[in-house]
Amino acid sequence: LTLDNGNKHNKGKHVYADKLAEICKYYGFDGYLINIEAKYFNSIFNLNHKVASASELADWIRYLTKVMHEKVPGSIVMYYDSVIKSGIVQWQSMLNDENRVIT
Repeated sequence: LTLDNGNKHNKGKHVYADKLAEICKYYGFDGYLINIEAKYFNSIFNLNHKVASASELADWIRYLTKVMHEKVPGSIVMYYDSVIKSGIVQWQSMLNDENRVIT
């Protein structure tokens, strides 16, 4: 999820989230589990790309959830708690102030 590689198109929607919702509807999936367990926001995708922040990831997950509910009523988007608000991976095993920004 980088910001300059086409994730957002000119109407402000998130292209990848839209595609995931279409795939879900087409194949009859119940939803998605988002599980990021890498130093995602620090360096992995930082090769000539603007890397997303934790709050941008949260916005993307909220958008994915919204579009999923529109295209697949009753669908579920779950997020595993491994990335905290600073953008590092630090398992919490619960919803708390460190990972609440993502939900």
